[in-house]
Amino acid sequence: MLAAPAVLVVLGAATATLGPIVGGVVLFGLGAIGGAVIAIGLWLAIRILSLRLLVEPDYLHLRGVGTDRRYHLVRGDMSRLATAGPRKVNLRVRLGSLGWAVGRTALAAGDTELAKRLVEGLEPRYPLDEHALCASRAQLAEHAGEQSEAAKLYAEAAERWEEFGNVPERAYALLARNGFDPEICARLARGVGETEA
Repeated sequence: MLAAPAVLVVLGAATATLGPIVGGVVLFGLGAIGGAVIAIGLWLAIRILSLRLLVEPDYLHLRGVGTDRRYHLVRGDMSRLATAGPRKVNLRVRLGSLGWAVGRTALAAGDTELAKRLVEGLEPRYPLDEHALCASRAQLAEHAGEQSEAAKLYAEAAERWEEFGNVPERAYALLARNGFDPEICARLARGVGETEA
């Protein structure tokens, strides 16, 4: 999570360092831009490092610099965030991979509506987001009983994950596409290629 602020600080420092090398009026412009980028990177790092999640009996409390939110919990066999009713949590997906991970967890917990909202609210900004969206749609189709659509989407997700280099997610998509067949699972675990499985 601190990679983005670190990259900003390094880029800002590099930009500010170029100012004296170039000289002239550019010196001040590059120095100002570099200083601003460093300040943004440090602000993001402080904001990330300040986040604290407090678990209370009836709610989750997220506190940090610029953030103070409470998410009410629903009691039952398993406590979870309220996704309906007057205390409904309005989650906005800003990072695709986060929505994808939360969506998979929501499906596992039986909260299909939350998973659908997260997938529908996802606006892919990066290749990872696009791959995650494809995998999430496959999971939703499978959960809805649309097996042919799910198999098609899982096949696409497997191709995307292979191109992206994410081996665990590719394996999950291949296994899901084949209905988690025990024989195919065993072959993939032994390292037999997809075409042979």
